[in-house]
Order: sequence, then structure tokens, then C-alpha cells
Amino acid sequence: MKNIHSIYQNDIYLLQALRSCGVLLKEHILQYISNHRLLTFIKNGYINKTATFVKKDMSTFIYALTQRGQRLAKQFNITKFYRSSSVIHDLAVAEKYMNLPLGVRLNWQTEKELQNVLYQTLKIYEETQQYARADEIEDLIRSKQISPTDGGYILDGRLCLYEVITSNYSVKDIKAKKIFAEMVNCPVDFYYLNRKEESV
Repeated sequence: MKNIHSIYQNDIYLLQALRSCGVLLKEHILQYISNHRLLTFIKNGYINKTATFVKKDMSTFIYALTQRGQRLAKQFNITKFYRSSSVIHDLAVAEKYMNLPLGVRLNWQTEKELQNVLYQTLKIYEETQQYARADEIEDLIRSKQISPTDGGYILDGRLCLYEVITSNYSVKDIKAKKIFAEMVNCPVDFYYLNRKEESV
């Protein structure tokens, strides 16, 4: 099996997907590259393949970027990697991501980037002298009552937010996500994982 000497456009799309979702299934990856190419990425230490349980009686393989893979992605200005939550949660994010058109996937924003959107919104309120609104956001940040969603994407010129809700979420956690959507004035889509879907 050959070492990787060149990176092609579909490779970059894959790196962006892994950066955006944290983990992918093989069926997701094969939408970008061949199985042989995937094995080459694994052999060269860019992608890690791990067996995991997604349900009590069902295991599967998941794929994620290694530290070396992240360094490769950074060479193509792919940064601000998704912060993993749990396998079943991350796969729900991946399913949403992969169901979007390719052009929309390419503008996916991770939780880290959405945090910047909040600060940009705060800056706009300050520059336009909407100080009451700016103070409200600062108070929410200071009291940790606001939290960016798992991801967001531009559709028809508007930022749309997406959040996967697990049974570990408290009412306060969900409210913090709703407040974030309200403060940045964006629609939010909540996907509720039921307990049967969640990892044990």
C-alpha cells in the first residue's frame, strides 16, 4: 500500500467533514474517497479506525482524525475542530452534516466558530450603540447561561443552527442553546436522541 504523496480535492472534503463532525462512518467516507484510499489514510496515521458500541447489542467502526491528521488538515486551512461529545451524539451530527448538499457542508461552522459569531454579534451591538442588548449578551456569557450549538450552516444566505439533545442535557443546558439562537437571531433545529438510541 502506497504512502500519501498528494492530497486531492475529495481528500480535502473528507478532512473538512471529519473536522466538522468529529467522527464518521465508513458509508460517509466512501461518499468522498475509495476504500483503498481510506486504508491508505489509516496506514499513514492520518485517520483512526475504532470499534465502538452504538447500541447495547450493535457495534460498528467509527473513523476520526488523529493528531497527525489534524496537522495535515491545518495545511489546507482546516481548523477549529469539532469537540467530541459522545459517539452516538457525534454520529447524529454527522448524519445531519452528510444529508446536506456538498456546497452547504463546506460552510459548516463548529461550536468554536459559532462562539465567534456570538462575539461578532456583541461587537455589532456595541458599534451600533445598542448597549442594552450588548450588556444582555455580556451578562449571559458571564453567568454561563448561553451556549453555542453543535454546528451551523449557511442556507439561502442565512445561518441555521443544529443541536443534538441527549438525555444528559438538563433544562438549563437546552435553554442556553435556545438563548444562543435568540441572541444571534438564527433558526435552530433540535434533534432529540431518545434513550434507546443512546450509547450505553
